[in-house]
Amino acid sequence: MSVLKKSGALVMALMLSACVDAPATTPQVKEIAQDGLGLGAESAPRAPREWWKAFADPQVDRLAALVILDNPTLSAALSRMRAAQSELAVNRAEDLPQVVVDGMSRDEQLGRGLPVGKAIRDMPSHAALRDRQHRPPGDRIHRGTGH
Repeated sequence: MSVLKKSGALVMALMLSACVDAPATTPQVKEIAQDGLGLGAESAPRAPREWWKAFADPQVDRLAALVILDNPTLSAALSRMRAAQSELAVNRAEDLPQVVVDGMSRDEQLGRGLPVGKAIRDMPSHAALRDRQHRPPGDRIHRGTGH
């Protein structure tokens, strides 16, 4: 068989296989026994503390010492992770809408010497101010005269 025929047969097989539907499958869930995970009553076997020394290689000894030196404890690793999560939360907060509340207090005397009640009572109402703005200039009612 020539190379051309082989490659043509391969192309045809690939084209036909693209049309095949995969059969429907459902995932099979099985609970794994604790003994199979090493979580039984017996503890898992432990390697000797300095197991790499069995290789009698100074380079492996030096590398193992460096790894152990930089290897954080579980609590140190957790604290690093919490610090990173806190920094991430701060960085994400910068992308959220910001709300700024600013306040100022100012004391003023209403009416300059008038009792507060009289000053408020003599103030024109919102409706009166609105009516003044919408009247032509010659059609204004003068206060106190009724015209």
